[in-house]
Amino acid sequence: MVYAGFCQGLGWPRRWRERSLLAACVMGKKAIIPLQVYWMARAFGLDLPWTAYPFQVVFLGFLVFLASALGIRGTYQAGMVVALGFYGVSKEVALAIAVTVEVGSHGAAMALGLVCLWLEGFTLDEFRALRNRWQGSP
Repeated sequence: MVYAGFCQGLGWPRRWRERSLLAACVMGKKAIIPLQVYWMARAFGLDLPWTAYPFQVVFLGFLVFLASALGIRGTYQAGMVVALGFYGVSKEVALAIAVTVEVGSHGAAMALGLVCLWLEGFTLDEFRALRNRWQGSP
């Protein structure tokens, strides 16, 4: 059901409760991003001031929005290098932090998505049928 609803297109939820949950999810995700970068920076032995993490979220959010409007790819990683460069972090370490955060967050989202699809009862045959149907459409 969840996957079929997603395939039909994204839309604004009709009920206020669902809208509130969606807004809370978006705000929660943005609130977690500085913590992810903080723990990655600590793992690489960096001790940055607390202002570095909210700055990084705002700077990268703006940069990714601007670059996607222009059709540029890889801006998260480049933006992380620039944002952490303001605090004296080397390019290599900043890039390693960016890649680690991206792999961790996308990997977790993919794993949770696969678990949810499995709980919904989707089989590989159904996915193959969807793929074949989409490949055959104009």
